[in-house]
Amino acid sequence: MKKTIQILAIFAEDKQGRLNRVSKLLADNSLNIRHVAIADSNTGAYGVMKFLVDDPARALDLLRQNGLLASHVEALAVAMPDRPGSLHAIADILDRAGLNIASLSGMVVGSQAILLIETDKLPSAIAALESASIPVLSRDELLKL
Repeated sequence: MKKTIQILAIFAEDKQGRLNRVSKLLADNSLNIRHVAIADSNTGAYGVMKFLVDDPARALDLLRQNGLLASHVEALAVAMPDRPGSLHAIADILDRAGLNIASLSGMVVGSQAILLIETDKLPSAIAALESASIPVLSRDELLKL
């Protein structure tokens, strides 16, 4: 079972209406957004919107056909208890393994905290987390939450 997930990343001008346009395209094509994160470049000129959607391949094709600069980013979905110190535990495991966290976002589902982690060494991150008994979720497991 594949332990990485695809996050849709859209590079866009940081201006009014961009989220409206993207979310409308996805909604009009029955693509369900399960998670979203938006970051600007600190210059105010461009930003990156990241979406976890139910059909990343179809979403990528749709966005590109509509003139948007979009790509897939491979990431990990990690489940942990929703309690103080859980994020630190994950950061510590990855730090001890010599891994850099390039991007991270999270959400709470029931009593679990779910982290979406991007690193340039996904196989090493999976090995480090699983050796510490931290569940790394497949795409199907994540979307069932």
